[in-house]
Amino acid sequence: MQPIQRKRLGVVLTGIVVFLATTFLIYEFWRLLIEPDIGARDLAQRYREVRLWFDGGDVYGVIGTAVYPPASYAMIWPLCGWMTFPVARLACALFSFGTLAILVGLTLHLTRHVTIVPVYVRALIPIANYSIGAGIGNGQLSLFSITAMIGAIHLLDTPESRGSFRRHMLANALFVFALIKPTLTAPFLCLWLFSARNLRSLMQVSVMYLALVVFAAAYQSDDIATLHQNWLWKGVRGVAVGSVSGAGSNIHTGISQVIVGEDKKSVLAVIDAPRSDDLHSLHILTTLAALLLFGAWTLVHRHVDKWVLAAVIAYVARFWTYHRWYDDVLILIPIVVLLRIASDRVPTRQRKVALILFALTTVFMISPGGLYLLPPPWNAIYSNMLTGIWIAGLIFCIYHAGHLRRRDRDVLPAAE
Repeated sequence: MQPIQRKRLGVVLTGIVVFLATTFLIYEFWRLLIEPDIGARDLAQRYREVRLWFDGGDVYGVIGTAVYPPASYAMIWPLCGWMTFPVARLACALFSFGTLAILVGLTLHLTRHVTIVPVYVRALIPIANYSIGAGIGNGQLSLFSITAMIGAIHLLDTPESRGSFRRHMLANALFVFALIKPTLTAPFLCLWLFSARNLRSLMQVSVMYLALVVFAAAYQSDDIATLHQNWLWKGVRGVAVGSVSGAGSNIHTGISQVIVGEDKKSVLAVIDAPRSDDLHSLHILTTLAALLLFGAWTLVHRHVDKWVLAAVIAYVARFWTYHRWYDDVLILIPIVVLLRIASDRVPTRQRKVALILFALTTVFMISPGGLYLLPPPWNAIYSNMLTGIWIAGLIFCIYHAGHLRRRDRDVLPAAE
């Protein structure tokens, strides 16, 4: 194929992606703002929970969807705790649009040294990702959470942040805000714990989060310990139910299907049975085991490029508990990191593998995705292929982190 033909083909393909992404985002913003039945579904749940919470109601005892910790309700309150629901939908739409613009800017900044992919393609990475639109339409917190986490890691990673109290404060504040959806970002605690480098940062994070907890608890009759105990019980049951209700590609769905079977009604019957504690305990143990395993791995590789560590943790966070398709926004971190590796000074084979994984992941996650677009059994085949690509990306990033660790270890004695 001649260069001019490749250029024309690139323009055509880019135009198709822009059309798909734009159409999907317009549809999802319409769902968030106007659609009365399936639009803003998650925002409506958070709205009801927050209003009841700050009215002093028993949120965990009354509302079945209340699976967020107390601090999260304190962070959600400014968005919908003091306004009518239609205004909350509008505020969420404006906040989503602004956050998406920030995410595009972060993506371009983090890939600014990449020359193998044009800038307009790099700008489309978040815009054309199906998880962004899916989360916006539902009024989900995923976009806000992952954008804050990317911003926090960026601030922590820049040389200007070293010794800068203001930058450290901002990074820590963004990290705390990212915990608004802990099932998405809690695994990144490993990165923060071993990369903050000083006790001051950890204390700042702890104080900020505790302040949110105290603020939220002030509107409840139960004490802080009881609130968190109720949240944990509700959250574990929510994980068990969610693992068989629209979730996929995670360890909890696998556990439920292996122990009980693939029939959704059978799993839900066991969850509600008196002896359901065994299944719930197994979910907790597997979650803790995954965190401890990759926490230890992060500790060993703590001197490696933080973005490579972040990519591994993002993959782990995608698999460690149940997620729906809008939480696939986590994979934006590995996509950016794979592109950075493909342009880095590493062995040629690693650059090629990174570029292939970047291309496959990006293409498979172009809006509107295949999960709800394709009919059975093609949607299941698509999901399994996408999961396989993620697993390959996880294995590669783990291998690449090991390569960087060995390279740095060999360089230090030579420098001495």
